[in-house]
Amino acid sequence: MAILIYMSVIKYPNVRLYWSNTVGFQPIKDIMTVNRFETIRRFLHFNNNEKHLPKEHPQHDRLHKIRPIISHLKEKFALVPMEQKLSIDEQMCTS
Repeated sequence: MAILIYMSVIKYPNVRLYWSNTVGFQPIKDIMTVNRFETIRRFLHFNNNEKHLPKEHPQHDRLHKIRPIISHLKEKFALVPMEQKLSIDEQMCTS
């Protein structure tokens, strides 16, 4: 998980640059090798890519690849009790 946090904060144009000898990022290099990272990345899937509809299709889902995660989180978040008291910030209202 830490590796993804580092990669979301420090942006490189190519994933392999995180392991580069010249511009690499040492905390990422210490966590795992580039080959291990790419193997995990290649085999980690959350949805079936064969069921992904093309952009031209009316039911195309831009978030198809992570839709199971989104659905699961929405279900879990719905279980969290919400209070009925709401606060309005001055930036939410036009003058």
